[in-house]
Amino acid sequence: MIDAVIKILLVWAPAFYLALRLLPLSGPGRYSFSLGAAGVFALVGSGALMWLLLVTSGLILPWVPIAVFWVLAGSVEILGRLAPDWVRLLTEQTRSRAPALARWQIMVLVGIALLILLRLLSLLPDVLLRPLFAWDAWTVWGFEARVWLEQGRFVELLPPADWLTAPPDAFVRDNLVPYPRLVPGLILWVAAGESVWTGVGPGLLWLAAALSIACVIYGGLRQSG
Repeated sequence: MIDAVIKILLVWAPAFYLALRLLPLSGPGRYSFSLGAAGVFALVGSGALMWLLLVTSGLILPWVPIAVFWVLAGSVEILGRLAPDWVRLLTEQTRSRAPALARWQIMVLVGIALLILLRLLSLLPDVLLRPLFAWDAWTVWGFEARVWLEQGRFVELLPPADWLTAPPDAFVRDNLVPYPRLVPGLILWVAAGESVWTGVGPGLLWLAAALSIACVIYGGLRQSG
C-alpha cells in the first residue's frame, strides 16, 4: 500500500505544479482548486498512459506515467524561463483579494469542511480492510487489472456467452457491461510492482478521487465568492 501511495503522490506533485502555472486563476480558492484539478488530471492521465502502454507494447512499466508528468512539469518550467512573456500571456491572471466573510459564512465553511473530512475518514475502513467495493463495475475493473498484472501482458477478456467454447487459457468476463478500460489501466498502474495482488489499489484511487473532487468543489466556490 505504501508503494501505491508514493506513486499517486509522485504524479500528483508535478500535476499540481502544472495546474498552478497553466490555470488562469488567482485569489481565494486558487490553491485548493488547482490541487483538486491536479489530482483528477494525474489519475486520468496515469490510467490512460498505462492502458496505452499495455495495449501498444504489452509491457507493464509503472514508472512511465510518473516520468511523463515530471517531464511535462520540467518542460513548462524551462519554457517559462526561456519565454516568460509567452507564458505570462497564456496564463494571464487578474489579481483579486479574498472577500471578507461574515461569522456565519465562516461557520458554514468550517461545517462543510468537517463534513468532507468526516466522509473521507469514513472511507478508510473500505480502503484498508475491504479489497474491492461490491459495485459490479469495481469487481470487473479489478478482475481485468488482476489478470493483466498476474499474466504480465494484455489479455482480451471474453464475454460470458463464450465460456463454453473458450480455449483453456482464455479469461471470461463476469459482466456484460462494457465498462471503459481507463479504470483497470489505472488500477494496474497502482498495483504494478506488488508481488501479490491485494486489491487495495481501487480503494486508494477511490479516496484520492474523492479528495480531488472535494478540493475542486471547495476551490470553485471560493473562486466564485
